[in-house]
Amino acid sequence: MSSSSKVPTSTLTATALSSTSFIRRSEILDPKFEIRPSNTFAALAKTEVGQKITRLLLSEGGVLICMGAVLAAPSRPPHAALHPFMQKHVGTEAFDDQCKRMTGAFVRQIMEHIGARFRRSNVPISAKGSQYRSGSTYTFKSVNIG
Repeated sequence: MSSSSKVPTSTLTATALSSTSFIRRSEILDPKFEIRPSNTFAALAKTEVGQKITRLLLSEGGVLICMGAVLAAPSRPPHAALHPFMQKHVGTEAFDDQCKRMTGAFVRQIMEHIGARFRRSNVPISAKGSQYRSGSTYTFKSVNIG
């Protein structure tokens, strides 16, 4: 591909963020799997913002982003990688303190559902521009590629 015919990265990112395949429910998850909000988050999960967060986390993109983040950097909380996608699909409301806590709790349920093991909580997040300040880390027992 010649350099003159390359699509700018920002265009690719915008296209990926807006893709309907990105936000459809992930096939990685068991069809019967449902996030179960604790009493702390039950009311928030029923709101429009809560439903958008849940939909994004259960989406193909959301699951793959979290999984990829854990595989790439198991010492870092995966939900920090979700920041631009939360911004695009949910908006700034996703970064309210209670929404961030709910996101972390829901990420844990999803990660454990797909086979990740909880490692540590309250790990600082230093990703530039992220509105998440801390989170939990996970690891996969083993990964067989190919």
